[in-house]
Amino acid sequence: MPKHKKQEDFFKLYEDSNQEEAPFEEEMEEFTTHQIQERSTVAPVRFKKAHGMPFVGIFLFMGIAATLAWLGYHFFGGLNTHRQFASIEIDAPSKTPSGSEVTYTIILENKDDRPLNNTSLLVEFPTDFQFVRSTPEPENTNKNFWKVGMIGGGQKAIISLTGVLVGKQSEEKTIAAEFHYTPPNISSEFIVRESRNTTISTSLLSVTIEGQNQAVPGKEISYTIAYPDFSFLNEKDLVALRVILPDGFTVTQVAPKSKNEREWTADVLLPFIDAAKRTGSITIKGIYGDTANGTLPLTASIGFLRDGIFLAEQEQSYATQIVRGDLEIALLVNGSSEKKPINMDETVDFTISYANKGVEPIRNISIKALLSCPCIDWKTLTDTHNGIFSDGTITWTDTHIQDLALLVPGARGEIRFSLKTKNPLDFSPSKDSMQGGALAIESYFIASFDQRDSRGGSEHMEVKSGTVHNDVNTDLVFTSYGRYYDDEKKAVGAGPIPPKATQTTTYRAYWVMQNSFHELQDIIVTGTLGAGVQWIDRYDRKAGDVRYDPQSREITWTLNRMPLGVSVLSANFDIGITPQGLDVGTVMPLLSNTEILAKDGQTGARIHLKAKALTTSIETDPIAGGNGVVGE
Repeated sequence: MPKHKKQEDFFKLYEDSNQEEAPFEEEMEEFTTHQIQERSTVAPVRFKKAHGMPFVGIFLFMGIAATLAWLGYHFFGGLNTHRQFASIEIDAPSKTPSGSEVTYTIILENKDDRPLNNTSLLVEFPTDFQFVRSTPEPENTNKNFWKVGMIGGGQKAIISLTGVLVGKQSEEKTIAAEFHYTPPNISSEFIVRESRNTTISTSLLSVTIEGQNQAVPGKEISYTIAYPDFSFLNEKDLVALRVILPDGFTVTQVAPKSKNEREWTADVLLPFIDAAKRTGSITIKGIYGDTANGTLPLTASIGFLRDGIFLAEQEQSYATQIVRGDLEIALLVNGSSEKKPINMDETVDFTISYANKGVEPIRNISIKALLSCPCIDWKTLTDTHNGIFSDGTITWTDTHIQDLALLVPGARGEIRFSLKTKNPLDFSPSKDSMQGGALAIESYFIASFDQRDSRGGSEHMEVKSGTVHNDVNTDLVFTSYGRYYDDEKKAVGAGPIPPKATQTTTYRAYWVMQNSFHELQDIIVTGTLGAGVQWIDRYDRKAGDVRYDPQSREITWTLNRMPLGVSVLSANFDIGITPQGLDVGTVMPLLSNTEILAKDGQTGARIHLKAKALTTSIETDPIAGGNGVVGE
């Protein structure tokens, strides 16, 4: 019985396929989507009457399945091994003191040109890490999960989180993060992981001592010993603080009290920690006896008490000079003896005060002020008494101040002088002079004099004032300027130059921050548009966020931080102005009240700098500068 015509065609197709010489793998690579669709369409027609031939259907099914498997392997396998939809980056400090705040900036980037969906961030904090704040706020009670949502093609999402990091010196603390996302047209969730290490540079357990540099026997003086909040430590119950008192010193009062007046254990120290300041303190008052003489140290140590053995983590000493003369002296810097930070390019005022508190005259007084810091611009020294300046010292005698020859009982006087710190643009300190990033002015003075002693003769004495330590804030330089042409003389503005009445001219405004000493935090730059100036809503920045408020007409650029290693950050935006007839012949204001507010990450001081107003003259423009007078 002859075969059906369609059956013959099918068997012919099958035989031809078996006679092909190309290997199966090569055939699969040449098997296009069109061929798959063609054969899957033709096959049912030919199978319709191919009764009794199941092996043919199996063959075709296996062929198509193998092809789809090959395509799936190359698509999904390549997806995992060759294609990267997203990346995660963690900006973390390489070193930090224990117990200090650290800020981590985590950048989630979509490296595809299509949106990523269902994105989220999960963070594993370092051990002994206490969460403080984040932008944006976390979603869970553990403060370590953020729902980000959709991230557009080529876009980034930034999460900034801050906390207190605690650990032992040289210990490495690791933060790990997982970026979860769903790629476009795929239902599966993908994860990208990243981690960073931060080394603890100094131990959390530290002490500072404040007291009096000079003491008169028989008069009560006070010492204050400050210690940090160590409640985060796993071994907090083992912490102890010990004090070695100076020779000849008798304690009259101590707070808080302990079982031993020279040792305070954790159960005594912890309740006296101020949670807001994250410090506690011990106050010791006492009197030096008549036998006390010279310069005497008080020493404080903090560490761990294990099995009755005290292991110190840090030790500090504070020296007090025993004086028996009646000359009372003091030094103020900018009106204070406290550790107040000073800005670069700032005038610093010094006041030396002296008084005779005794009943006998003081004669032949000589006062020498000593100041040390490479940041001091000695050329700016202003001294109305014209003391002798030499190598970082200024000396006054009765040649300069007549009262120093003879200071009668009850008499007092002052010496005032001032100088400036250097402009940051003119100051490039070496790492040695910066001492690892710390820059400070250390100032004190020494007074020598003659006074009658108890035997009726004359005794030459010398007293030293307390040292005033003033940290110098970071060398932030802020500039604001406008352009019509950029540095390559390419137009970034539009419209007539000089501007003309009833016609719109656009300019580009630039804000630039330069910084190198310390990290900057909580940075806010603001400026107000002049009357009639339009916000073009076209801007760019290297970091942070630029916003315009149409109600206040204020432009704001905000950044969480400017870390060390980033020396320059800038933002620019376009603004326009359409002068009217009354404006002809005038230079019009574009941007005013431009200023920057920032926190110095090391000194904790707030830095406030102002910039010049921007006008249509745009003086810094290489071509259009000075062409700001409105024409008809």
